[in-house]
Amino acid sequence: MTKSKKETAVTKPPSTLIVMVRPPRFDSDEPITAHVHANEVTRWQEEGWQHSEQGK
Repeated sequence: MTKSKKETAVTKPPSTLIVMVRPPRFDSDEPITAHVHANEVTRWQEEGWQHSEQGK
């Protein structure tokens, strides 16, 4: 007996990404926006990133 697609499908919870921003630097072309996994927000904030107003 074969399993139906419903029985074999693996469901994953949607990943939660937070939009974060930082001010542009005059002497650099580094990114100023990032989509960060919710578990990593604190680490990014420690490096100067902030929540985007659009991402709230």
